[in-house]
Amino acid sequence: SAIAEVSDRSDTSDMQMMVYENYNKFISAADAVKQMRGDVVGLESDIGELSSAIAEVSDRSDNVNAKLSERRQRIEYLTSIRRLLKKLSFIFELPDRLSRACELGAFAEAVKYWTASLPVLQMYADTPAFKTVHSESLVVLETIKSELHSRMRDELSSPMECIEAAQLLKKLGESAHTVEQAYM
Repeated sequence: SAIAEVSDRSDTSDMQMMVYENYNKFISAADAVKQMRGDVVGLESDIGELSSAIAEVSDRSDNVNAKLSERRQRIEYLTSIRRLLKKLSFIFELPDRLSRACELGAFAEAVKYWTASLPVLQMYADTPAFKTVHSESLVVLETIKSELHSRMRDELSSPMECIEAAQLLKKLGESAHTVEQAYM
């Protein structure tokens, strides 16, 4: 039993030594945990401030988007009106455009103008202003058709010029039979 007592004292002494040696480590670890708690508390307040700042930025962004949305809608509306006015201007200038193209011999351009405008002229055929544009354009188109027929009958016209004239006459509503008769 003396051996057991010596062994118990030795174990107790070893334990005391181990506690003494690790005491400084334990105190350092406790201080580190205490500091981390303080840092977490400071971090929580920083996160709260950051969250508030983000919410404020989000609110301001929403306000800016709302204000810009009103302006954007207004700009889109004005842009659509501008496009409509350009189209109307083009339509109302059609007889003059056709005349200029005819004078310059730019028959392909004239036919392009006419075919682009025809659906609108037909849609609003009952409107006096459009009816006037339509009738004035038809007068110029008769001159253009006459010039194209002349080009096809002219012996000095190249085969390509005759083919182009025939294609343009077909686009202007001439029947294939009429165009063939003019070429023969």
